[in-house]
Amino acid sequence: MRDHTWFEMRDIRKRWFSKAVWIPLRVYEESHTGERGSIGFEEEVFALGSVAFHTKHRQRAEALGWSDIGIGHAQRSLVLESGYKPADVFQARDGTCLGIDLVLGQEFDGSEEHVWHLHQDLIIALGLLREGDVWLCPQEGYEEVAHLKRSASGAPVRLEIRASHLGDYLAARDLALRVATYRIRSTVEEETSHIPWSSEDLRELVGGDRFEARVRAIHEGGSVFGAQTAVFHMGRTDVDAEEDVPVFGAPEESNIQTRSWSMKSQRRMLFDVSGELWRTEWFEPATTSPRVRGDKAPSSCFFITEPSGKRESADNLRDEAVHRWLWFRPGVIGELAQRRGGALHWYTRDTGEVAPVYGYGIHFGVNQKELINVYALDIARLPEWQKVIWMGFNAAPDGKVSEELLLSQMRADPAETIAPEERFALALARLDAACNSRWKAPLLRQHPQGPTILRTIHRFRALNPEGLLALAKDIARLTVDSIDVGPLQTLVPLTKGEKRGSIKSLEHALATIVQPEEARRMMSPLVGVYELRLSDAHLPAANMDNAFLLVGIDLSASTIRQSMQMMEAAAIAFEEISDTIEKRMLAPT
Repeated sequence: MRDHTWFEMRDIRKRWFSKAVWIPLRVYEESHTGERGSIGFEEEVFALGSVAFHTKHRQRAEALGWSDIGIGHAQRSLVLESGYKPADVFQARDGTCLGIDLVLGQEFDGSEEHVWHLHQDLIIALGLLREGDVWLCPQEGYEEVAHLKRSASGAPVRLEIRASHLGDYLAARDLALRVATYRIRSTVEEETSHIPWSSEDLRELVGGDRFEARVRAIHEGGSVFGAQTAVFHMGRTDVDAEEDVPVFGAPEESNIQTRSWSMKSQRRMLFDVSGELWRTEWFEPATTSPRVRGDKAPSSCFFITEPSGKRESADNLRDEAVHRWLWFRPGVIGELAQRRGGALHWYTRDTGEVAPVYGYGIHFGVNQKELINVYALDIARLPEWQKVIWMGFNAAPDGKVSEELLLSQMRADPAETIAPEERFALALARLDAACNSRWKAPLLRQHPQGPTILRTIHRFRALNPEGLLALAKDIARLTVDSIDVGPLQTLVPLTKGEKRGSIKSLEHALATIVQPEEARRMMSPLVGVYELRLSDAHLPAANMDNAFLLVGIDLSASTIRQSMQMMEAAAIAFEEISDTIEKRMLAPT
């Protein structure tokens, strides 16, 4: 049994789209339980239609309501006496184009589901990419801008768009969105003493709202209580079932039989209780349109520029006469690089470029305190959504500006160093090629996620001990776990009953070139990395310390420095093994 407040929808009537993050453009959601006309039946329907009207026609649009712009109004291409009307155009009866439909509903004959199309101009203007039932904005870090929800049967039920992007588009086109909604909540009850308006309908008309609630007596099954049903029957009397090809003439009084009667339900009395809400409201255009029209809007981002904590607007950082840098916590690099379309490239040991999406690379440096330095003007020129990300990791100046960044940006004399991340990738590729040349088979099996994993192998994964061990796991996935033992064990066959893993198989293969002790020494860093990747199995502290020792990691260093040591140790091992294989290949026989 529902309380009367549920029917009155007081909660819903307090909410307005002007304050919502997601704006529905078209909705038809229906849910019900129980059998219609019987105790336990409950139904709720929400339907919404919308039209974007030209602001010059706002007064005419004010007069339109649910019957005009609700979900029932069709989007059709028509050829009229006045000319051709495109499907997206909303016309007045006099042929005036008042606005456009931002969602076009397409219906088909037969069993095909209806299709809801988001207006193509809106998609192109906002730079959206559709993937399934979601529209993303690649130039804004693949942010979800619109989405379509479906029922369990696959029918479209709700298409909505982010308010910030809709407002931008409406502003650029001088439009305002008129939204019309209809809601009904109803149940079938045995008695209605708990309903204060059971004896007299409740009607309220406030602003753009029209609300009605009522109680109606019904017979079980749904018919109006006390109502009679009149039945009229008419049939032909000249039908001969024995005729092979019957032909009938026009009906006449002589060959027509009629009869009529009335029926009245004898089922028990129940009550249909319902509340209905019709609403029209406006979603206004934004005051500016930076995305579509290219309006310049003041930045809302502020950055710390001095050790005292003083903050300045990003707009103030555009002064090209003042050269300054900003400091950021190292987590910003991973946050940007791991995004879809993101990238991280290294120039020197402590400088590189990071981008959350193609075309927006930022040159950065790492200082002695492992903070990130970026030229302030580079940050000021970024789109606002990227500034927000950088602002979230902004820190007060601590430690000097990255020495290698200054060498590059101010002295135009980049350091001749190499990042351990870059060295690791190059050394791994070289080792695979060397083994392929000597033993006629690549060392590493191609991991389906290899390129993706390689992108995640960088020092900024190790912001804490857990991150360091996760980095070790990914290094092992690309190295120890990817070694193809088949060719190596063909080179050095297993003895009876012997079990030999990937590390030992490579070690035995190297032992055909150098002394076994030397082969074991060269493999030690990879053994240490593999033991660290087993940390999920909760290795004892002594084993962990031994693994760090094998890799050559300084336990007193920060986890970021330890990650660099781990990548360099692996790279050096790859290089040494490659040198050994390549030199033996070139040695005279």
